[in-house]
Amino acid sequence: MAYSAKDVRVLEEVEHIQLNPGMYIGDTSNPVHLIEEALDNALDEALAGYAKIVAVIIDTKLNVFSVLDDGRGIPLSKDTPIVVSTKLFSGAKFQDKKSAYQISSGLHGVGLVAVNALSKSYKVEIYRNDKRATYEFVKSKLKKHEIKKNGKESLALPFSTKIEFKPDKKYFETLAPDIDRIRRRLTTASAEMPDDMSFVLIVDGEKEVFQLSQAQHFSMNCLTTTEKVIARVLSAEKKPERFTAIFAYENAGPISPRIISSVNLLPVDNGGTHVNFFYDLIKDFFMLKAKKFGYKFQPNDVLYRLRIYFMLSLMEPKFSAQTKDKLTNRKTYFDRFISTFKNQLEGHFDQHEAYFKELMETFQEYRAKLDSKKIKTNGTSTRRAATKFTKLRDCTTRGGELYIVEGDSAGGSIIQSRDPRIHAVLPLKGKSIPNITGKKTFWKIRK
Repeated sequence: MAYSAKDVRVLEEVEHIQLNPGMYIGDTSNPVHLIEEALDNALDEALAGYAKIVAVIIDTKLNVFSVLDDGRGIPLSKDTPIVVSTKLFSGAKFQDKKSAYQISSGLHGVGLVAVNALSKSYKVEIYRNDKRATYEFVKSKLKKHEIKKNGKESLALPFSTKIEFKPDKKYFETLAPDIDRIRRRLTTASAEMPDDMSFVLIVDGEKEVFQLSQAQHFSMNCLTTTEKVIARVLSAEKKPERFTAIFAYENAGPISPRIISSVNLLPVDNGGTHVNFFYDLIKDFFMLKAKKFGYKFQPNDVLYRLRIYFMLSLMEPKFSAQTKDKLTNRKTYFDRFISTFKNQLEGHFDQHEAYFKELMETFQEYRAKLDSKKIKTNGTSTRRAATKFTKLRDCTTRGGELYIVEGDSAGGSIIQSRDPRIHAVLPLKGKSIPNITGKKTFWKIRK
């Protein structure tokens, strides 16, 4: 086949998104990520202190979705609404220019362009400086553009920016969005923003208003039992950045840690370096206390039934992908918070020493339980004992033999033989032993 310069094609931004939607929005099973892209912009106005109302409207019958906020409104000069809807990597949130937003979820200048590219219809309505502007796109092409004097009627409107769109079904498996994901986004925002803000979801005319405290959010999403726990808060601020962690230990429930976290109001489901930073912090803290008070456990034991809610506001968050599900800032990025956290941990310990000693006793008991499941072989090595097969005898000397037999009865017969060479018998219930000597027999394995 021929290959020359005429075979090289340069795609428009919108066209490239349409050809490769997964590169820009991740999961294309449903259009929830398009709603999130518009929602990020509205929440950024809230983070900046300008929006008091953020609303998402979902019409599942017409498959039309809207996101509204009463912030400053997209600037109208220089065709800015058209630029941010059609040109990739355009926006006011890039890290080398923080004049409009210091803290933001939107980072890459992709959001509204992706919404427009993957929608059959897309409309931006803006009220700013006594003007009403409307931009309507059909299949990503601008079809209507109108700016007119608005007068006093705009004062009665509950929003300054409204993004409305209808996703194109050819890019998604279904047009039914993951509404629970949007509920979670608005729940997180309501828990972490001031009480005078309103976060609203309207689905087919049914209205939900989200009003949740941080403690309630922690209890609902981190705790696994109904028991009352003692929650501690560590919070460090290096303006405009902030790192807050609410943590507690449960006496029951899953033994592995249970964590939720958000970065700039965005739930970060797969954790990241901020989680590892905090783990190292509390491991070092408890290991120093254990040495001082004579407790014996391993660093990872302090994660036993740990429950944490992280809330971060960062100027330069770095994520593993466009979907922003894992934070990848270097651990050294969080060193600015470490001295404050250490001082607060020491303060908690001084005020509640008895409680922290109870925790260390729990860690020690957990370590003892783990160690009890290990067996030693002549003091030269350790290995985990199998607890599934209760009829195994410990192999404590070399030269012993393990007999794998067919069924419990055969195993019992061998055990009753009292042969000193036999140190372990493993009956395989319901399993057939292969014919290896001309007749059914057992396997013998020498250590």
